[in-house]
Amino acid sequence: MDTWRDQLIRWEKNRRDQFTWVTNLLLGLATGLLAFLSAALLREDFSDRAALCWALVSLFGLSLSIVGGMCCAIVRLYDFRGTVEKIRAEKDEKDTSDEDFSKRELRTLGVWSWRLLWVQLGVFLLAALCGALAVAIQVWPWHCCRCGT
Repeated sequence: MDTWRDQLIRWEKNRRDQFTWVTNLLLGLATGLLAFLSAALLREDFSDRAALCWALVSLFGLSLSIVGGMCCAIVRLYDFRGTVEKIRAEKDEKDTSDEDFSKRELRTLGVWSWRLLWVQLGVFLLAALCGALAVAIQVWPWHCCRCGT
């Protein structure tokens, strides 16, 4: 029978794995959508000025989402490194008061990881919506609605 500690360790691992999976998924989707919109802009597919503006806003947002994802990955690496150092110090029964990472710093890194994930997700969703709007404006026959024909 699993103890509560074993269950906690197992669920913490699952949470870390899911966190990493979501971050990587968002990075992949943002990079793919950025490539799609960049290629469309280079081919000058956006002849409508409104579509072009929304595509540029989307490119900027997708770039921010990618930067947010990379920052999240870096913060998580620091968090993992600090946790390993803390565990080694506790295993060797060293005085952890002068260690590089304190419990408070590790907690702060964890909080920042989650904040960056939410920023990455929010900015990606807004940028994807702007990109979809740009494509919809360009593809939809809006010009027929403007002139009344």
